[in-house]
Amino acid sequence: MSHTTVVVFAKSEHEAQELVKLYVPCDDFLLEPTSDAALPSAFLTQDGDVISEDYLAWNAPQSDTELHRRYERLFLAAQEEARTHGLTRFLAYCHS
Repeated sequence: MSHTTVVVFAKSEHEAQELVKLYVPCDDFLLEPTSDAALPSAFLTQDGDVISEDYLAWNAPQSDTELHRRYERLFLAAQEEARTHGLTRFLAYCHS
């Protein structure tokens, strides 16, 4: 059984649950609101894409340092966009 954490930006906990059910490959998950500033292992974009460093490496091979910087920039941009739209940050603990 594998575990991953995915950040989801949503207006409510109900909306976050629905987004996880639709877009995140989880058999089961636990969801909680969070203000943790740590970089997550993955995040859900407003377009329904689950972005992780592994996803980026598969699509455009690059050095680990460049990959981490690119992932961090994408996450911070998504977080800022969510903030401007008044969305809350939720953390989904996924089990597959």
